Amino acid sequence: MPHKDTVTLDTMITAYVDSGYLRAAWDFLKSMKRRGFQADGYTFGSIRASRYDLGQKVHSLIVKIGYERNVYAGSALLDMYAECDRVEDAYDVFRGMPTRNFVSWNALLDGFVQECGPLEDAETVFDGAVGTRDSVTWNSMLAAYVVHDKDE
Repeated sequence: MPHKDTVTLDTMITAYVDSGYLRAAWDFLKSMKRRGFQADGYTFGSIRASRYDLGQKVHSLIVKIGYERNVYAGSALLDMYAECDRVEDAYDVFRGMPTRNFVSWNALLDGFVQECGPLEDAETVFDGAVGTRDSVTWNSMLAAYVVHDKDE
């Protein structure tokens, strides 16, 4: 392609990730960075690393280039930590986010539900999501009740 931009970068990373090639997505990001392309908040949402080792690298890069307060980058980190069963790390990222959207609330709630932690934790996150709840938020909370109902 003669004209590449961050949209091209994000599209390629998404294609690698969706095909299960997380390492290739990370390598592509690094190669594009060497060529002068700068990642943006959307780029990190494209990476969606479900491997903790790569997620740590993504987190380091986010901090290094100054996107740690970006809602899209933060939501991607929340999702990564939740998928890696690191809900406490996800919660640390969440607390540091100055702005939260429905994606960030849902990622944290999903993390608490997947961890099968105390139902009260999931309820607290759900209650905090007032104004940003969507069908995913409601489904996650219903799943929390189902999981905890099975345990009793």
